[in-house]
Amino acid sequence: MTRVTPKGGALDQVEFEYAGTTGVLLTDRSRSSVVIQSSIRGGTNTPDSVPWFADMKREVEPGPDEKAPFRCRRIEVVKGNVGDPLDQRSHKIYQFTDYSDAPVPDEVFTLSHYGLPEPVGVAAPKRVPNTVWFLLAAAGCGVAAAGLRYAARRRSSPA
Repeated sequence: MTRVTPKGGALDQVEFEYAGTTGVLLTDRSRSSVVIQSSIRGGTNTPDSVPWFADMKREVEPGPDEKAPFRCRRIEVVKGNVGDPLDQRSHKIYQFTDYSDAPVPDEVFTLSHYGLPEPVGVAAPKRVPNTVWFLLAAAGCGVAAAGLRYAARRRSSPA
């Protein structure tokens, strides 16, 4: 990070350099320093290297409460080589509309929810034992057998 400059309100401009890459980020302090806009330029020091760029703009809006302080509605990304004509640049727009304010169940934050083993020392969430499922299946088969027997007796009895 080479410099941070306040840009009015809760916005900060963050400039950085890293391994031949330079960039400028516009962040919003009031929204957990989310990056609203970025402009990155890069390339190598070799003579045949082509300098490249990647620009991003993000549209955010206030969220429902302090646990979700903002929501991203749209991201626009333009990238390519410096000096390329506009029609040769990659231009993508991502729209987000399927938000839910419903609480997220705790189980989705466990590895076992996704079929992975939990780390050593971390208890997996309680599940219904397999023996309960076997007993329920046996009871279902018993009810089905009783129903078929009843139907067979009723059919064979004289009217």
